[in-house]
Amino acid sequence: MQGTFREEHDQVIDRDVRVFSHDGREFRYPAVLGGRYEPVGIMAIGGFGILLHALHRRIFDRHVLIKAALVGTHELARPRNAALPEALQEARRRMEHERKMLLHGRLRHVGAIPTLIDWFDDVNPTVRGPHVDPDGQPFTNDDPSLWRDSRYLVLGHIDGVQLDVHCRSDRFRRAWLAETKVLGMYLAATLQPFHMAKAFGNAAIHFVYQDLKPANIIVTRVSGHYHLIDFGSFAVVGPGGPQLADAHTEGYAAPERGRISLADSCHPRIDVYSLGVVLSQAIQWGSGADSAPVDAPIDSLPVPPEWKTFLGRCREPAPDVRLQSMDQVLTCLGRLRA
Repeated sequence: MQGTFREEHDQVIDRDVRVFSHDGREFRYPAVLGGRYEPVGIMAIGGFGILLHALHRRIFDRHVLIKAALVGTHELARPRNAALPEALQEARRRMEHERKMLLHGRLRHVGAIPTLIDWFDDVNPTVRGPHVDPDGQPFTNDDPSLWRDSRYLVLGHIDGVQLDVHCRSDRFRRAWLAETKVLGMYLAATLQPFHMAKAFGNAAIHFVYQDLKPANIIVTRVSGHYHLIDFGSFAVVGPGGPQLADAHTEGYAAPERGRISLADSCHPRIDVYSLGVVLSQAIQWGSGADSAPVDAPIDSLPVPPEWKTFLGRCREPAPDVRLQSMDQVLTCLGRLRA
């Protein structure tokens, strides 16, 4: 991954900047972030953030991951866009929320999630640019308040690939049904502690992930262990109702999310629905398909009848008929033959 960038000097910021290309888009970060971290590549990009592979220059070039906020191309595509400050404020809020959720994960003794090592603020040359407007004219955002203080999270390094890549590998396909069961057990066991209401301060709160999908799951190259990586999508559910209950991805979101209010639909069973979709895709990739439609009929999946029953109960459109908790998911998965 090292060496997949070009380096240039930004005279306005007065910093050396590394430019990374990913899926036709360029991302710019200081050559040294936070005074001690050297970004060397992009590991993954999710809905709200980007994971950079970096070296800790003060601790023997230790490998770490740095999470940076992801700002949409539509906010950055026009000079003096009035919507950009609000988008940047929202991105910072989500980064701070993710920091808190990683700490909550440790408080709840959740294993196999990223380890939060550090956090800091630094400039974000990606926001400054240069950019190209719809007419093809280059421009930069020269207002320092837009790019001067972005939040970064430093996480323990995970050497891996996104779930869809792993599910197409020979390693997964050699025992794809057993591997799908392991994946399901990991996801259910990871989310179950977050779903439990526990006292925090003067109230009992729990969390709903909302945005479970392959892009948010990394699989280590050597051990094949699964890691959920994006914690900024969690909704916080307390006595006053849910907060931050607006994250989801089309195709993975439970159907009630489009029919009833976010407050009424923000329940652990929406994560159960998304888990059913993710496992259905893993089955498709693992059994040899190059593509894995999120709406593939359960009857079309090459799995035993008891697996189809289980996936049907996860992906049941009626929320009250669906499996209601990750405890129920773990019980059902434990009985399945693989």
